[in-house]
Amino acid sequence: MLTGILGHATWRISKVPPPNEVERARAATSLRTMTLAQWISNSPITINTDSLVPRPAAALSDWYIQDCKTSKHSSELVSCIFGDAAGYLTIALVGDSMAQQWLSALDSISARNGWRIVSFIKGSCAWTVEEIGVPVDHHGEQYPECGQWSYAVSEELRALRPEVILTSQLVPYILDANNELSEQLMTDSLVSTWSEAISWGSKVGVVISSPQPWTNIPDCVERNSNSLSSCKFSLSNPEAFGAARVQQAAAELVKSVRIFDFTEHLCSSEECPAVIGDVLVYIDAHHLSRTFVDYLVPEIE
Repeated sequence: MLTGILGHATWRISKVPPPNEVERARAATSLRTMTLAQWISNSPITINTDSLVPRPAAALSDWYIQDCKTSKHSSELVSCIFGDAAGYLTIALVGDSMAQQWLSALDSISARNGWRIVSFIKGSCAWTVEEIGVPVDHHGEQYPECGQWSYAVSEELRALRPEVILTSQLVPYILDANNELSEQLMTDSLVSTWSEAISWGSKVGVVISSPQPWTNIPDCVERNSNSLSSCKFSLSNPEAFGAARVQQAAAELVKSVRIFDFTEHLCSSEECPAVIGDVLVYIDAHHLSRTFVDYLVPEIE
């Protein structure tokens, strides 16, 4: 029945257990005993990397779903159901890996609340449907499959009419007619895309792009276990904000959009640590560890 509702979408239900549930649960619980101030300041100077969760060498495995997404060179829709499959309320999770990284938390929250999550994920692709400029990936390379995928997703969402659409993205720009990367075009396109979804009767929530280190954090921690301050990154670097500026600018123009920004739970006002307590915050140069995301469940819920 669900396949019929969403037309040509491909459905797969795939939940990959993390390497060590006991260690992950212990680490998340230890963080929850801290106040926010203690938490942010609890970035050790030195550490035994074997005590970290996830361990740096296995960081990439601390990711909830590995395969439930559209591949880069495809525009075919790939979607999965999470939470309560028979839930009374449907939430569509749409975007790139900045959206995908929250699936662990959203799955558990939705299961408890009787919500159904329907995911539409494509790597390095912002969900935008306005025909202005050319979509690009996070390296600034032209990405026509992203535009095709976005249109296909919008058609599915128009048929599905989810009560809520949650979206996030890393890419902050679109290629303009002068072959230059434009944040303004991205802002305009987001405004159009979100406004259209609201016109269907869906509520739109935007998860602000998590701060971006742009350096491989697990590798840095492995190399600098005696000097973890070397792996902090500064919020003074504009690139650290990913798509946050355009997301916030677009939301200012679409007043009914709800913003969800968890930056204060990752960073102080000036910098972001690589390790908090005994939890490795990032699994690579961009994405939060599942262990850290699971810690944030009470904040998200």
